[in-house]
Amino acid sequence: MPQTRDATKLAARALCASFGSHHPSRLLDDGPIGFLVDDPAGAAPSDDDAGVTDADLSFAPSPPPFETLPLGACLTSSVPSGGEEWRFETGRLARLADGACLLHVGDTSLLATLESQPSRSTWRDPLSRFVVDYRERFAAVGRIPTTYFKREVSAKDHEVLAGRAVQRAMLPLFPPGFPGQLRMTASVLSATPSADLEAMAINAASAAAACSSLPWRGPVGAVRVSVGADGKPALGLSASNPANGEPPRLSLLMAATADQRITMLDVEACQVPEAELIAALRFGAAAAAALVPAQVGLATAAARPPPPAAADAGADPAAAARVAAAAREPVLRALRESELGRETRGAALAAAKAGVLRALRDAGAVRADPVRVPGSGAVSPRDLDLAFAEVTARALRELALQEGVRCDGRGAVDTRRLLATPRFLPVVHGSALMNRGETQALVTATVGGSADAQKTDTLFDAGGSKRLFMQYSLPEYAGDEESETGLRKELEAATFSERALAAVLPSGPSFPFTVRLHADTLAQNGGSTALAVCGACLAMADAGLPLPKLVAGVCVGLLSDASAGPMGDGDQAPGPGARLSRYALLVDPQALEVRHGDMRLNLAGTDEGLTAVSFTATAHGGVLLAVLEEAIALGRASRLQALEDMTAALPKTRPAEAPMVGHVKVHPRMLGRIIGPSGSNLRGIEEATGARVQVQDDGRVHVFGPSAAAYESAAARVLDTAGDSMEEGKVYTAKVVALRDYGAMVEILETRLKALLHISELAATRVRAVEDELALNQTVQVLCLGRDEAGNVVISRKALLAREAGSGEGAAGAGAPKAAGSDGEASPARSPGREAHRSASREGTRPSGREGSSPSRSRTPARDSGPRRRG
Repeated sequence: MPQTRDATKLAARALCASFGSHHPSRLLDDGPIGFLVDDPAGAAPSDDDAGVTDADLSFAPSPPPFETLPLGACLTSSVPSGGEEWRFETGRLARLADGACLLHVGDTSLLATLESQPSRSTWRDPLSRFVVDYRERFAAVGRIPTTYFKREVSAKDHEVLAGRAVQRAMLPLFPPGFPGQLRMTASVLSATPSADLEAMAINAASAAAACSSLPWRGPVGAVRVSVGADGKPALGLSASNPANGEPPRLSLLMAATADQRITMLDVEACQVPEAELIAALRFGAAAAAALVPAQVGLATAAARPPPPAAADAGADPAAAARVAAAAREPVLRALRESELGRETRGAALAAAKAGVLRALRDAGAVRADPVRVPGSGAVSPRDLDLAFAEVTARALRELALQEGVRCDGRGAVDTRRLLATPRFLPVVHGSALMNRGETQALVTATVGGSADAQKTDTLFDAGGSKRLFMQYSLPEYAGDEESETGLRKELEAATFSERALAAVLPSGPSFPFTVRLHADTLAQNGGSTALAVCGACLAMADAGLPLPKLVAGVCVGLLSDASAGPMGDGDQAPGPGARLSRYALLVDPQALEVRHGDMRLNLAGTDEGLTAVSFTATAHGGVLLAVLEEAIALGRASRLQALEDMTAALPKTRPAEAPMVGHVKVHPRMLGRIIGPSGSNLRGIEEATGARVQVQDDGRVHVFGPSAAAYESAAARVLDTAGDSMEEGKVYTAKVVALRDYGAMVEILETRLKALLHISELAATRVRAVEDELALNQTVQVLCLGRDEAGNVVISRKALLAREAGSGEGAAGAGAPKAAGSDGEASPARSPGREAHRSASREGTRPSGREGSSPSRSRTPARDSGPRRRG
């Protein structure tokens, strides 16, 4: 590709200067990093470039501004990762955005843009100030949307979750209190099945923010790590995109800075031990950090001008000092009262805040005008809110770090008691009421058929489905400690529960049912996501699902001296290699500890290992890898205690009204009879019993009954329909439902089975027409002779009449399933009646040339045997 010599020299000089000042050994340690400026015009080198060596590049003038790049030109930086080249590009697309990056990995391309707008009304909620919109276009894989208007409409669940992952990875690196409104957009332009789009979106968004003029203290690198059956970590594979058709035992998506501070982590595993997860974390942190230098070089070459000095979004220092002096002692008293609950403690803090306001007003230090006068010491309402929140955060850290006291009186590793009540609701398939402290959740489980599975439509899985899915509800009256309400919070909590429980859900062949879970958080005081996992597992067990193990969830928080207040003691994030001098890991944190804490770590798993992990850093700059490893190991004891409480809550014996799951075995050739025309027989069984019935090709019929009686009734109907409940040599009552030339179709009244009574089995003598012996709706007695080679039930009226008449010869001739007919015209292995029965059952047509089928009584007129003329 033609290159502009001047731009290449300038870009290389900027990259070398960047690494020389911050990472002096990066170029030698990390290998070559490609850095080009593409020029579509293909300008030839000028005479001034003659004789210029690589050593002269360090004396080149400063790089030109980003806006001076010619149209169509771009700056690129590449780095190898996971066996592929990751190429970051900026300047060619979306030049008017504050920051833009086009990331290429193989044949997959993803564009990320960042735009900022001034905003003064949303300063309280950082999540509302940074919005990420991740979208996948079907054109990226050469597909047309299946919607009515053939276009992409609202974001799907997996797109919302991918945008949330980008937000969680980047938010800790924005300065707290940033006054602007930020919107990040990530669009998939082309995609291949082997690409990890979530990891690409995080890296592209990080590079876009680094190339902008916004005050962002990044970049971050994101990778996907998988661990297969061999136990070795590798890059690039996920549970939804497995290698060789086998999903990995562990799949994690993580984001980390250059000094391996973790900002985001999502894990899906199959009961892996903590040590294996920690080893994969270390592997992923090193791989993520290796992606950062390429982004740094791209940002340095872009040379965007620094942003104008913005007004401090925090409280005025002079006003904050006055508020802190007046509020410290009342806040400490309110936090030391261990008997207070969430509402009462909130009321105590509100009273302390009101007292501070009265004291400041009496001193004449309150400014009614919301406009702040820096340095005056006058406290505006906004200064009071920000400063009081900072005082509360500092007091909470002071109690935990200096005195070792939590606001509810527990120790750092003590968990609140878990109270579980399974079978809380009648009628529903499964339910559980969970209480942990003041946090309360009501979870229900509903079992359905395969047609009830949740439909999914992604770029590489058109028409897919999920047989385990969950809806999570957090209403406003319950309260929330993270200010994360609405769709994003609920989807994130529901997805975490699905990942946690998928590892113990029975496989499809042994449990071909769909399970829908719904969790209502009725009261929130920390740990609602982990409590929903516990409740969902108990609800599934209450519904009768054959779970091999129970799954429990626990939350771990962090309070450290590096984040006292919104940004700590200074206005800079901890530098590379910094270590926390003091920190406290809090198991099962309350709402106050989560709101003012530095991280939120949710762990779920069985007594053997972890099944799901979700980590979000709220501390500015992320959380050290060593601290995260310690938190993961610390959560095991609390998880085991929760599993003991859940096991004790389950009843020793299941009541009769509890749901029941099982299966019956029938002849594979009888499955069509069980299903019926267009599934009519199967629907009839489900409507009559209220059970759910699923048919397997090997002859297993799985039955889920909302009660033991419903299960027994449905299983009996399945066996009756297949004829397995009929015993050889037993007499049954049959009703004639149809007359055919070759016999009569009858319904066995005891089992409701429809069977063929062949014309040769009507009487001991030769029968020329069925109408001579039977009439429609007539009730007759028949004898079950067993089954034929095709699995069909064989019945006989002739054998019963012979047995009743005491004719030994007739009974011997007609009673054996493979005996010859009474006239002796057929061989014992191929009797006319048995062969006609098998042929009629298999093909559904009238047999020709059978015994008793006289041409004179045929309903179909004979055709002319002469030559036919083709139309």
